[in-house]
Amino acid sequence: RRRRRAACGRDRRTRAMPVTTRASAQQHKLHTTTSAHKEGKKHNHVDFRLRDALLYIGLLCCALASLYMWWKRSPPLLDHRTGEPVRLRLPRSPKDVMELRDSLVVYQRDYPMGVLGLYCGVYITMQSFAIPGSFSLSVLAGSLFGIVGGCAVVCFCCGVGSTICYVISRVAGRALVYRVFPEKMELLCAKVDEHRDNLMFFMIFLRVTPLVPNWFVNIASPMLPVPFYIYALGTVLGVIPQTLVAVHAGQS
Repeated sequence: RRRRRAACGRDRRTRAMPVTTRASAQQHKLHTTTSAHKEGKKHNHVDFRLRDALLYIGLLCCALASLYMWWKRSPPLLDHRTGEPVRLRLPRSPKDVMELRDSLVVYQRDYPMGVLGLYCGVYITMQSFAIPGSFSLSVLAGSLFGIVGGCAVVCFCCGVGSTICYVISRVAGRALVYRVFPEKMELLCAKVDEHRDNLMFFMIFLRVTPLVPNWFVNIASPMLPVPFYIYALGTVLGVIPQTLVAVHAGQS
C-alpha cells in the first residue's frame, strides 16, 4: 500500500508539472545519459591504446630477452686482432660492417650454425618490430654467406619478419600507428585507394623505391587495408633487387 501511494503521488506531481518543465527534465536526463556514454567510450578507447602499447612493449622485451640469453649461452666472440671479447652491436656504417665481419668470419669457422641462428634471430626481430637498420645486416650477409646464400637468408628473414610485423600491427598497432603517424597514414591510404586495382604492382613499387621506408610499409599495411597474400608476395618480390645490391656490396 505504501508503495502504491508513493507511486500515485509521483504520478500526480508529474501530471501537475508544467509541460516545459517536464520537457526540460527529460532533456536533462537524456543529456546526462549521452555524456556518460561518451565518457565511457572515451575511457575504453584510451584503455585500448594503452593495452596495445603494453602488448607491443611486452613482445619486444620477450624477443630481446631471448636474443640476449642466446648470446650469453653461446661461446664468446673474440676480436680477430686483440683476442678480447667483442661487444656486439648493430652496424651503422661501412666501417662497423667491416670490423664485425672480420670477427664473425673467424667465429663462423668454428660455429657456423651459431652465426646463422644469431643472424636470423636479429634480422627477424628487427623486421618484426619495425626497427630500422636492416640494410646493414643485408650487407653483412654477403660477407658471411656469399651472394646466393646471402640472398636466400635475407629473403627468408625478411619474409618471416614482415609477416610477424603484419600480425603484430594488426592486433596491437592500429591505434598507435594512427596516433604517431597520422599524416603519413592519410597520404599512404590515399595512394593505396588510388591504386586499388593494381595493388600488387604498387606494393612491389613501394618495396623497390625508397619513397616510403620498408618498416613503415610493414606496420601500415594491415590498416590500409592490404590483403595478406598481396602483402607477402609483394614483399618477397620487392626486396630481391635491393637484397642483390646489398649482398653483392657485402661480398666485395
